[in-house]
Amino acid sequence: MSLKSFVFDKYGYYPSEIVDYTFIIEQWIFHLEFYEGDEDELSNINDFCIELNKMYMGKGVQIIKNRAGNFISQGLEKPAVLLCVPLGKMNLYDVIYLHEKYLNVNNGEDFSISNLIKIWEDKVELIESQCSKALKKDEVHYNDIFTAMSCALGMAENAIQYLAEAKLDYGDEIENLTLVHKRLNSLDSWTFFNPFNLIVSHRVRDYAELYKFELINMEDFINVLSNINLTAKEASLLMARLLFPTRIFDLLEENYMKKWLQAYKLPMDVVKMACERTVMQTGKASFAYADKILASWKAAGVKSMADVEGLDKAFAAKKAQSAPTEQPAAQINPKPKQNRFINYTQSEWDFAELERLEREQREKW
Repeated sequence: MSLKSFVFDKYGYYPSEIVDYTFIIEQWIFHLEFYEGDEDELSNINDFCIELNKMYMGKGVQIIKNRAGNFISQGLEKPAVLLCVPLGKMNLYDVIYLHEKYLNVNNGEDFSISNLIKIWEDKVELIESQCSKALKKDEVHYNDIFTAMSCALGMAENAIQYLAEAKLDYGDEIENLTLVHKRLNSLDSWTFFNPFNLIVSHRVRDYAELYKFELINMEDFINVLSNINLTAKEASLLMARLLFPTRIFDLLEENYMKKWLQAYKLPMDVVKMACERTVMQTGKASFAYADKILASWKAAGVKSMADVEGLDKAFAAKKAQSAPTEQPAAQINPKPKQNRFINYTQSEWDFAELERLEREQREKW
């Protein structure tokens, strides 16, 4: 079933074009999101979206029920939900309002400087051990990229040291949590309201992102800081986040993504599957290992998740013939464990931003 047929069959919409599961109808942006939870979980998310929509006078996201009255629709390679939001731009005061309304929210997780240090150390290790291998000395911009990477790694080490000193001076716990964004690299309505882009953390995460991605100027940045009365610990967290080179690391990781999307011409869902299988096989993040998977799929003529499933079935059948007493073929592709890399791909490696880049720059690539 084509995406257009799926959208019409399940929801009654027939868009003229669907790009990376996104389409626009009459000033509304619609996005199909793969979702592996259940209806009850999604109903809770929908309640939150309704609350957020009321707070922002109808500017927020809506989750669309299908013709059968359910949030989750079957028929693609994974269960999917359809979300929509009015096209528009948000501003700094919308961000501040979100933080104030959900101040001191807690989802039961442990928030500490130690955990943040561990996440950043893992990120640095990943860049050093994997992304550097993607560079080729014969590339035109090798020297520029290598210099940028070296500078970024130095900045990251300084940021981590800043966190370590803040922990010693002010304690490990991070207080005053609120709702923020995994990535706030745009102030468009979809990025702002997408419920899968919202997490619990400290508000300085958003402010640092806004400044690093040049969404606010220095004057606005100073005005915000003068009005939110940061403690010494919170100011240290902000300084560390400003130092940590999120934007540069995203671009370095994008080198692999460009290769997969441009040279291999593989869709984003296939790339995500390779990342998940990398974790299942190695127990850690490895761009190089994911690249081997994707290279083998390209050589086998993979162009979609249906092709991946076909390879899986062929492999399972061959394995069953050679070892009939082994584990049944149905177990060959278990659900990936929620370990560090899965969390990393969902929270830190911003696939949404890479999908946006794919849409905007595919012609340039």
